[in-house]
Amino acid sequence: MSNTAIKIFIGTSDTQDKIIEQVYLFSLFKNTDAELDITFMRPKKMGWTRNNWGTPFTNFRYAVPELCNFKGRAIYTDVDMINFRDIKELWETDLQGKPMASAWDFLCDNTVDKNDGWWADSVLVYDCEKMKDFIDPIEKMKNWEGSYKKHWMKVHANSPDVEWAKKNLYHTLDSRWNSYDGQVTDYKEYGEAHFSKDYYWIDDPQQISKRPHRPKEDIWQLHMTGLSTQPWHPRYTSWGYSTHPRQDLMEVYWDYVKKVKMMEKPNYDIR
Repeated sequence: MSNTAIKIFIGTSDTQDKIIEQVYLFSLFKNTDAELDITFMRPKKMGWTRNNWGTPFTNFRYAVPELCNFKGRAIYTDVDMINFRDIKELWETDLQGKPMASAWDFLCDNTVDKNDGWWADSVLVYDCEKMKDFIDPIEKMKNWEGSYKKHWMKVHANSPDVEWAKKNLYHTLDSRWNSYDGQVTDYKEYGEAHFSKDYYWIDDPQQISKRPHRPKEDIWQLHMTGLSTQPWHPRYTSWGYSTHPRQDLMEVYWDYVKKVKMMEKPNYDIR
């Protein structure tokens, strides 16, 4: 991989995710010496029709290859992240000739049966040139009514045909690069016996899932994906607020909040 800056595109809101933007940036720069070229993808900046989106940035991720003029490599992530491992390692992932890389999630909606799973789209590594054959032009996407994601998965990713997508489109990332609130998203690949005593199981209060949770030291990229438990509580979510199940991870979040606020308004006077 060349010494060019690592291009990272981050899907975010216009104003409601400011503190997690700062925390995420702090964590990225804390864990790498590489040059980072970071672009926040905001609704006002993008100017897209956003009817029926789950977040203010849901479909922006599909614009990344064209924004890079279909050249080179790029990373996309959602904003609700904390990084724990050098992002250069993700950047240098061997895509094995595939157009993109993503981690597997057994609960990801594959447009047919949510229980069958699909590749998560919240952390993506793109080969932008190869993606040209798997994406619509931005001018078409930006005015799409409804869920472009469903269209993309069916038309370009050939969902729910996992074998076709594995052969032609996706390289599967280590799921530690996209740990949903500390969970192991691809745990069914291994079975319960695989996980040591350092892993533990938390019952989902909504009875959606029961997955093993990684110890903090085994998370490379934390994705605080549960909208109700995001500690900064963006107003665009209609979910009620609740306590995050992993208070050890929230301790990291609040420590980083403290640090970025100190950098924003330093006060080193002796009192």
